[in-house]
Parts: sequence; structure tokens; C-alpha cells
Amino acid sequence: MNHWFAMHFELRRGQVDTPSHAMEGLRGLAVTLVFLVHYVTLTSPWVTRDGLTDQWAQYIHRLGNAGVDLFFVLSGYLIYRTLMTRPQPYIGFMRRRIRRIYPAFLVVFAVHLALALSMGSSKLPTDGVERWIYILQNLLLLPGLFPIEPLIAVAWSLSYEFFFYIALPFWISGLRLRQQPASRRILLLCGVALAMLLTPQILGSHIRMTLFVAGMMVHELMQGGRRVSAATGMTAGLLALASTQLAPSGPWSGTCMTGSLSVGFGLLCAASLNHQTSKLTTILSWPPIRWLGNMSYSYYLMHGLALHAWVNVLARLAPPDQHPDALFWLSMLPAFMFTLLPSAALFLFVEKPLSLTSSSAAPSRATAT
Repeated sequence: MNHWFAMHFELRRGQVDTPSHAMEGLRGLAVTLVFLVHYVTLTSPWVTRDGLTDQWAQYIHRLGNAGVDLFFVLSGYLIYRTLMTRPQPYIGFMRRRIRRIYPAFLVVFAVHLALALSMGSSKLPTDGVERWIYILQNLLLLPGLFPIEPLIAVAWSLSYEFFFYIALPFWISGLRLRQQPASRRILLLCGVALAMLLTPQILGSHIRMTLFVAGMMVHELMQGGRRVSAATGMTAGLLALASTQLAPSGPWSGTCMTGSLSVGFGLLCAASLNHQTSKLTTILSWPPIRWLGNMSYSYYLMHGLALHAWVNVLARLAPPDQHPDALFWLSMLPAFMFTLLPSAALFLFVEKPLSLTSSSAAPSRATAT
């Protein structure tokens, strides 16, 4: 059984690459957090209001929200590393990014669109022209950066990702970053991150773009030979996750949260890239979590549909007024296992053959979605 999984879900068969394996594990962790936030949302009818389970559900929900933030840090590191390692023609780079993102996205988008048309989703405008405009906006990955409700709920983050892909090559070439000494690049990135955090009116609701800069900083730290210990990385990552429970209020709440996640997840990623084996890299290199990380983009796109199907079946078999709270806990692991099935199918039949073929394998590994 392990051999079958390794044959289909390993992207580096026969290669021993501890840092890359650990990064795959980080993607698996990130997508697990994403599952938690959506599971809590969809199973809320089975939770007794203001009870103990409700409190735990809120904790889990806030924790799960950090999954996308970890993805952004990973993308910042991997894409920045790819572009800084060697100059690439812009058209070729964007062609690879499109090939990486769109095949799986288009399949899931088609399913969502078919369901929306057949079930009369409120997301689709009733006017014919407005409907086509809305569909085009979603195909261009505009929801997220622009105030447009995405047809695929999680697609807002792809808008951030794609904007990062579009802008980063211009930023690197315009500022001549490859020609700058590492110390100057680090100072520049620190300044950009602080400006984003301390002047939220610049980014408004898009302050989470700062997490991409945190990922870029990881590359600079590693290039300079600066190593982050496993203990530091694990502590920073745990503190970052713990900070999600503080739920600060006020105009600086987004700044505090984004800042803590940027630093914590940045140090966690830097520690994971350490070429020396540690408990951290051993945990993150566990094959099942790495296999999940390798199919994390397919899982990210597909798990919402699977969860909706699971909840619909659960509502028929055990309505929310029967065994509340208990079903919330008892169905969590089965629901997660259920979401793996269609996600694995999307990975094996669409993402892997169309986006992860040998001609695009190296660039494709440089995405964290």
C-alpha cells in the first residue's frame, strides 16, 4: 500500500532532500488547517450555542484561518527563490504559473458553475450580461484583490497568489535586487514589510500580502548562511498559531495578527530548510503529511465541495437536533478522510499530468497553493 502511495503521490521518488521534504510537510500542515476552518463553519448546526463545544469550535476556526497565511509565506519563499536563482523571461515564467494554476482550477470552477446554474446560486447575477461578466471575473482570478464574491470560496487567495506572480518579476528587475548585496536586500524587505504593517491604509484589507514578503525574507536569511534552529522554528510556529486565539480588536488588530504570523511562520519555514536533520524536519518529512502537501493545491480547491456533500449526507442521517456536539467531534476525522478522495482524484487525473509533468516539474514545485 505504501508503495502505491509513493508511486502516485511522491514528486521526488528516489531522491533524498530533507529541506524539500519538510516544505512538502508544511504544505500538508497548511491545508489541514484550511480543512479545519471550513469544517467548523459547515458543521456549526451540530454545535450547541455558547456551550463548551462552541468555544472549542471557535478556537479551531481561528486556528484554521492561519492555514492560508502559511501558504502565503511558502509561496513568497519559493517563487522569490525561483526568480532570484536565475533570471527568467517574463512570458515563460508566467506561462509556467498559468499552467500550474489553471488546469485544476478550471475543472473545479466548471463543477461549481454547473452546480450554481442547476441549483440557482445567489452568487450568479440574474442579468445575462452581468452573469457573463461575473464568470469572466472569476476566470481571471479577480475576486480577492477586488470586492467580488468568488464562485469558489477559497479562490480569493489565488487572486493574491497571481498578483504576486505578476508583480514580483518587475519588482526584482526594477530594483535590481540580484545586483544588490544581501544586507541591502534584507533591509529593503524589512522596510517594505514594516510599511505594509504600519500603514494599513496602503493595503487596506489586503494586509496579508505582507506574508509573501516574510517568505522572501526566509530566502535571504538562508542565502546568507543564517540558520534557524529547529527549537526556535517550532517555538515561533507554535506562538504564531497561539496568537490566532488572542482575537485583538481595534484598528491595529490586523497589523498585530499579520505581524505575528509573518515572523512566526517565517522562522518556522527557515528552520524547516535547515539541511541538518532535526525533530522538526523528521516530523514534517513523514510520508503521509508530505503526500498531502504534494496534492495540497487539489485538496485546497476540492475539499469544500466534498465537505458540502458530507454535511448534506450527515444532515439526512443525523439531523442537527440529534446528538448535537457529539457528532461535531465524531464526524471530523471521517469528514477529513472523505475529502481526500475527490481531492486525490483531481490531483492524479488533472493536476499531476497537466501541471506537474517533467517539463514543468521544477517550477511547479515552487508554488505553495
